[in-house]
Amino acid sequence: MKALRRICILLIAVGVAILLLKRDPSFDTVPFPANGLSVKLMAQLRSEGDYCLRVSMPTKNPGAPLGEETLTCSLTVTIFFSGKQVVQTEVKTLVLGSEFGWAGIQYFSGPTWHLNRGRYNIEVVSHGDCPAAIARGAALSLDQKLSHVTERFLAASLVHAVGIVSLGAGFIGLVSCELRKA
Repeated sequence: MKALRRICILLIAVGVAILLLKRDPSFDTVPFPANGLSVKLMAQLRSEGDYCLRVSMPTKNPGAPLGEETLTCSLTVTIFFSGKQVVQTEVKTLVLGSEFGWAGIQYFSGPTWHLNRGRYNIEVVSHGDCPAAIARGAALSLDQKLSHVTERFLAASLVHAVGIVSLGAGFIGLVSCELRKA
């Protein structure tokens, strides 16, 4: 009976650990800077991978199908890790990559960088106006380029389900052990 009780407590601990320690990466979102201005954002990366500058803005023509669109801009993107500059890139164009249709939002992508896990500080300096981004109220963030999106979703769902089942089985087992004892 003591062994079963310890196994149930272990299942509860494993379930809590799985559910609490699972974290997604976090990215700040900041307004697109006007000419001569700069913005800073922080990104907490949980995994190594390819990341890009992402510009989000309302669609120009909500009824039109997704087409090709390129924004001309003049930005300097500097990425710092532990206070040291690891990347500095001049961005001249942003390319339309995707659209969140029913919400009327378009996503433009900039250059891609391969970054390791960790906390990064990113500074974006504008050297010229980007009229479309300023007029449409664009926002900047960092985004991970994902491959095998379905497999990642299924794996994350499976891990979450294992955490819930482990927690539930541990509680049910612990309660049944206590009821048998009484």
